[in-house]
Amino acid sequence: DKHTKPEKPKNIICLVADAINFKYLKHSGEEIAPNICKFFENGMFCNQAFTQADWTLPAFSSMLTSLHVSSHGVCHPGPNDFSLNNELITLPELMLKQGYRTFAHSGHSRFSPAYGHAKGFERFVFKPFSDENSFMAIQDVIFHLDAHKDESNFIMMHVFDVHPPFKPSSYLKENLMKPFRDDKLYQKAKGEKYDSHQDNMEDEFKAKLKEFDVSIANLFSYLEKNNMIDDTLLIFATDHGLSYRGREKPRLFNERIHVPLLIRGPNIAKGEENSLIESSVDLMPSILHCANIDIPDHIDGRVWPFLGGKARDKVFSESLFLKKYSVVIKDNKYCHHLHYPYDADSRSIDFKKRNPIVSYKRENLFDVEENISIDENETQKIYDEVENMYFSAKRYY
Repeated sequence: DKHTKPEKPKNIICLVADAINFKYLKHSGEEIAPNICKFFENGMFCNQAFTQADWTLPAFSSMLTSLHVSSHGVCHPGPNDFSLNNELITLPELMLKQGYRTFAHSGHSRFSPAYGHAKGFERFVFKPFSDENSFMAIQDVIFHLDAHKDESNFIMMHVFDVHPPFKPSSYLKENLMKPFRDDKLYQKAKGEKYDSHQDNMEDEFKAKLKEFDVSIANLFSYLEKNNMIDDTLLIFATDHGLSYRGREKPRLFNERIHVPLLIRGPNIAKGEENSLIESSVDLMPSILHCANIDIPDHIDGRVWPFLGGKARDKVFSESLFLKKYSVVIKDNKYCHHLHYPYDADSRSIDFKKRNPIVSYKRENLFDVEENISIDENETQKIYDEVENMYFSAKRYY
């Protein structure tokens, strides 16, 4: 019967490595992360996955709720900090209700119990800015699996040390890097134009990703040696990308939101998915689908197309940060960047003072960052689409 639901995986593990761009795993993966690439050769590689936020706090809030950033409202640091509405159902809550043991490991203060992110996790190991690297987080995941090997488990592991400033450093990382050394490189790059430090920042990142790749192989080996591969759904994702270039481009340009998404597990075909995916909000419904759990009606996400979900004809990302509301809409041919004044105190957007749209063509999965002109009618359609989307969405704050 083609309508028979597939048997749910015993274990579902979501590995979230902070701040990795799509291009590093797609185009240089065999050099930088051979263990990750080899393990996921037998799974699905998504070529057009885009995060719904360009930094950790709103991205994790979207992953856990399947809501766009302006709907869940957890999007701004400092005095305008907010946590998730307690009435919102989270992914781990749904997994827990279905009998999964739920465990999370966080390496950063923006994936935190303070924001409501721990709701539904039986255990939430919280080690922000510690001296431990991703190897320790991976060991915690292995220990949890071994303690509960006769039960079903839902695990979300976040590692931060692949995000600059890439600390702590190991002997391996130091040996992989070029002779250049500067402990204050990240601070200099933040204070000046990234462009002037791009080569050295990328060199350090690649060394750190290689270190992480060697560490994560321990988890892959554990799963294989304990015959867990066939009944484990393993997802490799990231919360956002990162750019080492100057900030003259729109905030949500490609390098900040185009992210890797790799999936391997029961009923996951081997291959590549080229349709558009909203990686943050599509995570929840896709996991629930695999686990045969009913998907809530109020969410923004969709089941991944290679699992039978309806393919998207465009993706949407946004940022409510400081004094600007930034939005990008992408389809397979074009992307459009929009900007509006934003008041974090009143949580209001001034749609009357919209800035000119910046539009690019898209070719071979990437944006061609050369401004193109669009006529007045098309411009108005894009403004209307964004503003209608915003005003039609429900707010959960």
